[in-house]
Amino acid sequence: MISPVENSDGLPESHSSTSPLVNQRMAYAPLIFALFLKEGVPPVPYCEETADETLDLVRADILSGKLPFGTKTLVGTRLAGQESTKEGTLLKCSLKYPKLANLYMPVRRRSINGMLIGAIAGPSLYLLAYGFKLLAENPLVGLAMIALAISLVVSIYLGNAKVKVKFPWSLIPWAFPLYLGFNGKFIAILFASVFVPLLCCMPGMAIGAIVGTIQRRHMVLAPDAPRENAVLRIGIPICLALAIWAGCQELAFLLLHR
Repeated sequence: MISPVENSDGLPESHSSTSPLVNQRMAYAPLIFALFLKEGVPPVPYCEETADETLDLVRADILSGKLPFGTKTLVGTRLAGQESTKEGTLLKCSLKYPKLANLYMPVRRRSINGMLIGAIAGPSLYLLAYGFKLLAENPLVGLAMIALAISLVVSIYLGNAKVKVKFPWSLIPWAFPLYLGFNGKFIAILFASVFVPLLCCMPGMAIGAIVGTIQRRHMVLAPDAPRENAVLRIGIPICLALAIWAGCQELAFLLLHR
């Protein structure tokens, strides 16, 4: 890894866009951060052999105060043979990467993680509990419900790990809902796929915001990290969760007494 050395203009000389080594790295680097630090000056490229090394360099310069969060930034990625670009401020472009997002908005980062965990864990636990309850009445339907919960978690894990599942194994997660639907459990599947994630993601978001608020005091932050309104990030999800819960109760009452 090349450590930045400032030139007379205060720019990292090792990242000069005129350097042959930098141009060579840009041809194959999986992640490129191009930062427009000065008007009329070519952007400063951060590109290393791996994405982690690139993020480490950007992180180091953020912590040293060389890169203000409002710096115009262009991010290029090469993943699985596909190229994509994103343009915006350094703050906006950094939110996608945990190493950088935690320097600016750790409460937001923890809040989003909590929302995702709630949206996954809630339906999975509901399907597992309902499946074990059905084992005594109809073992096949109960086992299918449990298998659906397990396949849901496995599918999300494989998708997050970018593991491609070949046909026909990729159809397995879809087989269980069809079987359960034909056996009179369509309402349960609909409830687990729509209402339970909505009910569980909001409390997860609030819990994540609480954790982030506590951890923020002890975390390393960027010198110009913006303030985060923890009250709103905790209060709004709780209010939404209560509203969704009241709506579900009203809907259940109407369905049972129609």
